[in-house]
Amino acid sequence: MLVALSVGGYFYHREQLAAIAAEHLRLVVTGPSSLQAGVAAEFSISVTAISGQPLAAQIEVTLTGPDGECLRAQQEPADERGRLQVAIPANLRLPSRQT
Repeated sequence: MLVALSVGGYFYHREQLAAIAAEHLRLVVTGPSSLQAGVAAEFSISVTAISGQPLAAQIEVTLTGPDGECLRAQQEPADERGRLQVAIPANLRLPSRQT
């Protein structure tokens, strides 16, 4: 009886964790830490479930200036591996840094 209760508790807990993982995703963005005027930049975006399974998701990328002005916005789907490459062109006008 005690073994059956333990096994039942294990499967119940496992089912609950799977339900939590299905509701959340992991988003990883890699690229340069800052943008420089006249220099192209590329960012890699990866979308997975908490379990590590890739997700094909619609990704919205927005680049805003320090004053909140939208400099660039785009929406693209990630591929079947949950990956997307985003390029910021060198000719994009960036606001000057003010110190």
